[in-house]
Amino acid sequence: IPNDLFDFILGHEDVKDILLRSINSEKPVHILLVGPPATAKSMFLSELARLPFSRFALGGSTRKGGFEDYLLEFRPKYVVIDELDKMDMRDMSVLLSLMESGIVARLKKRMREMEKMTTWVLGGANRDDHIWPELKSRFFIVHLPEYSEADFIQVCRGVLVGREDVDSKLANYIVKSIASHTRDVREAVHLGRLCKTSEDVDKLVRIRWPSSRLF
Repeated sequence: IPNDLFDFILGHEDVKDILLRSINSEKPVHILLVGPPATAKSMFLSELARLPFSRFALGGSTRKGGFEDYLLEFRPKYVVIDELDKMDMRDMSVLLSLMESGIVARLKKRMREMEKMTTWVLGGANRDDHIWPELKSRFFIVHLPEYSEADFIQVCRGVLVGREDVDSKLANYIVKSIASHTRDVREAVHLGRLCKTSEDVDKLVRIRWPSSRLF
């Protein structure tokens, strides 16, 4: 497990503790992070995708190749799934079998191929009402609330300076400029990558939020 796992994610200490308990457990404990956009779900999942022998998947695209083929090809110890609520029903069935019994099966050349594997499922979803109840019951579900303004400012500064290498003064200006418009850290990252000066920030904020007033 990387020593710096979750280091750049500020706050959410309880979530970090639960995830670390899961990936350090002797037997799989599956975790589902549920919350609206901009609640650090994707940041947590991108960090979990750094784990050795892990594989990342988007729920809305798993059926393109067949989720069972994906699992049998890579045999991940950790499968990290964003947008799990958008998975095809057939893929939810494959996932349920994996979580319930560790068995993944597929039909190949008119023969049924079955493999047993030990895999942790770590997922994220904006909502959980589209996920089968029997599948949800296999998860330890953690609900993430939207950031408060103070937490949002702290997190954005940490991401911009610590991960994006944005100058601290410019990072502060970006955060102050968008804090009244959004709680999505990705908006701060976009500006951090596009802007070199405070004038750049002002221009792009006016484009992004036309009716806004600068702070």
